[in-house]
Amino acid sequence: MNISKEGKPYEFEIQGMDCVACVSNLHKSVLKLKGVAKAEVFFETSKLVIEAEEGFDTSTVIRAVKRLGYQAKEKI
Repeated sequence: MNISKEGKPYEFEIQGMDCVACVSNLHKSVLKLKGVAKAEVFFETSKLVIEAEEGFDTSTVIRAVKRLGYQAKEKI
């Protein structure tokens, strides 16, 4: 993922994605979050990478992922 100067990358480990439809659903939901500029979901590695505003509250992503029935853990 190319990160712009305005954004900061955040990476999450995702648990519970069983199919490609899960990837699409997660991607669409995360892109709707305020402050998220870009998002990529990787099924093979169970990873979510977003580009968001500096100071973005990552707990917003974790809650959104949980509402979809998955678990997310931020990689630091």
